Amino acid sequence: MKYQTSFEALFGVLAAQKKADFLMAPKQTKVEEGKMTFSLPNNEANVFPILDTGHEAISRVTGIPMRYYRRMQESEPELLDQNINTWFAADGERKMIRVLDGGMRAILSDRYQRIDNIDIAQSALAVFDKLPNKSGLEFIDCGLSPNYMRIKVLFPLSLDVAVGDTVKAGIVISNSEIGKGAAKVEGFTYRLVCSNGMLAATRKRKYHIGQRYEDNALLSDNTRRMGDMTTIAELHDTIRGMLTDPTWFQNEVDLMRNAKKEPVVRAIEELPQRMNSLLAFSDDEISKMLVGIGQQMSTVSEETPTRYDVANAVTWTAQRVADYDRRIELEDFGGQILRNKGIWRKIQ
Repeated sequence: MKYQTSFEALFGVLAAQKKADFLMAPKQTKVEEGKMTFSLPNNEANVFPILDTGHEAISRVTGIPMRYYRRMQESEPELLDQNINTWFAADGERKMIRVLDGGMRAILSDRYQRIDNIDIAQSALAVFDKLPNKSGLEFIDCGLSPNYMRIKVLFPLSLDVAVGDTVKAGIVISNSEIGKGAAKVEGFTYRLVCSNGMLAATRKRKYHIGQRYEDNALLSDNTRRMGDMTTIAELHDTIRGMLTDPTWFQNEVDLMRNAKKEPVVRAIEELPQRMNSLLAFSDDEISKMLVGIGQQMSTVSEETPTRYDVANAVTWTAQRVADYDRRIELEDFGGQILRNKGIWRKIQ
């Protein structure tokens, strides 16, 4: 994950990226020594090193289990090439091959709608610049990984869950250019007392599914922009709506206030293991959550933990894991504990 100190720094990284997309069947390609080779209609040969996300894509397309794929990659690379090329030779279905900075990063459906990170960032910036109180916006997290882009921004709106326990409203804008998830705008609440962030229920998703592209080996940038203008406009409107209509934020704070009235009936030590049945946790994360529950109780001087404390213990843990994508997953799970009665029943 590349962490950026500001929105401008993230935008600079996105603007410097060099991308290319190709339409062709796997049988038109060849893999050898960690590189993919194919020829365009003008007989120009293209050789691209395969990135980690590209290897994951090949595993998915060929049906080679990832664990076995990695084993061959490490100890029998020639056998891996043979396996890949054998399955590719039998696959005549046209797909989109995505390349970033000279590396093959994804193999997707030929209907995949390319909603690129830089276009979403530009759309968000256009909304932010028109806000009368844009100086009050605070970018607390801008990150870019091979799988995702995330932009977290707080705006000058806060409410108290209880005396001394204030949360601020914000949004998370996220996208994946390689098929890992939809382009999304989601509500976000940020608890000031412990710097915990939690994804809200309010969200807008746009999946990367569109019409099949024309039969060109190399996709033009104009083709992409014609296909995603409507999507960008929808996300633009969602960002503006969430910034100007705070109803969703009031609803989230009401959920938090109600959750503070729901005590945990089980022993604290049992909670992480019960959560493990809903989302797999490492031993280190379980240890952190137990500390986090105690931390939440001490923060508000409680003797018995509540649903609110458990949700915040998960998001407190999220701030202490190294993997950025996992952090977002835990923040989302913390929000689900707060609002999903079925999940809460299974936990407590």
